[in-house]
Amino acid sequence: MRSLAVVVCLAPAAAAAADSLDITDYPIVYTAAGTERVAVQKDLPFAAGARTLHFDLYLPPGPKRGLVPVVVFVNGVGDVGPRKLKDWPIYQSWARLVAARGYAAITTDSDSAALSASARALFAALARDGARLGIDAGRVAVWACSANVSQAVPLVMDDPPPGVRAAVFYYGAGPAKKMRADLPVLHILAGKDGPQLLEAERRMRADAAAAHAPWTMVEEPTLPHAFDGVDGSEASRRAVAMTLAFLDAHLGTLPPAPPPSRERDIIAHVYGVELAAAVQGLEGLLAADPKRADAIRLMGLLKARAGDCAGAVTWLERVGAPDAGVLNALGSCQLQAKRYDEAIATFERANVGGAPPHFAYNLACAHALAGHKDAAFAALDQALARGFNDRRLLETDADLAALRSDPRFARVLERLPAR
Repeated sequence: MRSLAVVVCLAPAAAAAADSLDITDYPIVYTAAGTERVAVQKDLPFAAGARTLHFDLYLPPGPKRGLVPVVVFVNGVGDVGPRKLKDWPIYQSWARLVAARGYAAITTDSDSAALSASARALFAALARDGARLGIDAGRVAVWACSANVSQAVPLVMDDPPPGVRAAVFYYGAGPAKKMRADLPVLHILAGKDGPQLLEAERRMRADAAAAHAPWTMVEEPTLPHAFDGVDGSEASRRAVAMTLAFLDAHLGTLPPAPPPSRERDIIAHVYGVELAAAVQGLEGLLAADPKRADAIRLMGLLKARAGDCAGAVTWLERVGAPDAGVLNALGSCQLQAKRYDEAIATFERANVGGAPPHFAYNLACAHALAGHKDAAFAALDQALARGFNDRRLLETDADLAALRSDPRFARVLERLPAR
């Protein structure tokens, strides 16, 4: 029942407790240099309603280097047992580990009767006093594990405090009105957990996937609950290392951006399926150099991809001797426009020498739609001879519907592995 919040500042490492049967005695199973030199400020006060709560701040060792990002370990359960959550060795050692990495880390009290309000009061204090404390309140990661995840998820999803850039959730789940599509999350699921918790975690993951949220979802089938404190296996330590790398990616300092490039921006639009923006960029290049061959070729390919066969032909004819890729794109456009004879002629020009297997497959589709069964089977034979092996496509592609009643089609399928 403990929580892990994104760690940025670490405190001195806790001693191992190999002979204890109390989970709260165990530090993290991962060690790193410098954790013993982390600076710790204990019991810093913050107001949470009528109560005064406290947090511990772990700062990187060595001379001060300006404001550092911070990882906040969310306390979503309050004080449990005789020892405060922030004084458990697991939290102290996690905080030291993160601080030794170059971040700040915060472990905190929480009012069991007002968990959400306690967390929000802590973030308000960080926003107000962060610079004085040496932390960058605009670069925050949140970490929570186990039952603490139930408070951390709505905290960062429903009404997120400013500055939260990433979150880490271990072996836990929580409710959210809507999963944010702009917050990177690392979620590590311990496969040996109980069925109810696993079901809740998988529902949460499904919600994130449905929202196209940028979650990194890791399932470790051999690990138990609280693996980072009680499981010393390679899988457990690798999960911690992955977490540190995740924090580096989202809190660390990135190298400078490369110099501006109109060409790279155009390609990014192409691969982002932003075809109108790509065409607009190409128009700018061609206005400056109307004879630029690579821009002319790409313009033709984009026109073909958009189904504008006339425009594709106009542009691709300017390429001179079109290559096989250009011809295949043009043939696909003609096939889409039901200009089967033209598509066959174009695909035949593309399907020469060591052409890829899908070129022959496209030729087979064109012949099948034109009613040329013998030629379609001959093209399919070429495709399979070159390595075509997509049985599902053969069985479902509407372009080949006219071939499926022919006995030769069954013989084609026999040459492929079962789905």
